Amino acid sequence: MPIKKLENPRIYRQIADQLKTLIDNNEFPPGSRLPAERELASQLQVSRASVREALIALEVIGLVDVRVGNGVIVCAPPVSQAATSQEPVMARAGRNQWADVDDELNIELDLSLIHI
Repeated sequence: MPIKKLENPRIYRQIADQLKTLIDNNEFPPGSRLPAERELASQLQVSRASVREALIALEVIGLVDVRVGNGVIVCAPPVSQAATSQEPVMARAGRNQWADVDDELNIELDLSLIHI
């Protein structure tokens, strides 16, 4: 049996997937407000920055609306098949973030975007 490389997803991805599961299971129905960043960070024992990144990921796929000063509101269920998929949150965000930046944070540039 070949040895498989182990993956350790970033904390914010795990948080986003957990919050998505709670939203999918109607623990947070559409129109409801998620707990504050500080409260989520405390409950999950992670940094607020990790929670913030997870909320941004959920906003990108249309599950929540982040309103500065008003909290994070759960959106109505999306019509598209992509948002109801069982794939991890960032896999549905429309890009492969692991292809953009390697483990040591050496940034790879897409030179096709540069117009000289």
